[in-house]
Amino acid sequence: MKASKEVWLMYKSSRGRSAPLSEAEFLRAFEQSNLLTLKNCDLFTKGLTTGAGVSFTPARKSRGDYGAQSYYSGYVFKADSKLPLKAFQEGFQPSPLQMVQAGQSATSRYRMHGGVVTSLSAIAAGWLLVQNLGISIYVYLVDATSYSGMMEHKPNMPAAYRYLEQDQLQSCDVLYTHPIFNTDIIGCVWSTQFLRPELAAKNWPPRAALGPAKLSLAVNPKYDKGKEGAEEVARLFSIG
Repeated sequence: MKASKEVWLMYKSSRGRSAPLSEAEFLRAFEQSNLLTLKNCDLFTKGLTTGAGVSFTPARKSRGDYGAQSYYSGYVFKADSKLPLKAFQEGFQPSPLQMVQAGQSATSRYRMHGGVVTSLSAIAAGWLLVQNLGISIYVYLVDATSYSGMMEHKPNMPAAYRYLEQDQLQSCDVLYTHPIFNTDIIGCVWSTQFLRPELAAKNWPPRAALGPAKLSLAVNPKYDKGKEGAEEVARLFSIG
């Protein structure tokens, strides 16, 4: 099945003069026959905390850890208003880093703000952006197995999607102080309730009563592990 006219317009509206992705490559990624599926909603809602390439490293108890309880390597989700073509071309750049003291006393720990904020949870990744800013967003699956991201909390997601609370959403945040390169973006994900990502972008996250059972994955043609690597990640999110 060929890519829809809307996907072609999404490409055309964001195409740069020297886009490294051809129109054919981009459109092919969103053809129904080329989409992969993440099938286990528990894993993409609560986060992938075990499996190949996934690790938690406890933080040292010092001021130099800036509030981190652990460092995470694995697979994360990044929500952004950036269109898929630009994300596939450019990746994500960190916002300015700031050290913010958590308390009022001189001994209070410092925490790092800024960077590139991602999430273990596809649902949590986009929730606060939509709720606070009311914008349309896209959600990207990132291969962060070669990165080490800061986590301030232990992941604390509820058993049911409909009961998500803000502190639980933030407990899945993973902060990177460096860019996320385009070749580490596995692809764009969206609920299979929608045929196309631009429709899901206007309705993310889906209503609690319609929590997604599955996510579609359009593989980034520039992902450095290719379609085979993306298929292996899709399998990791489909176990169970």
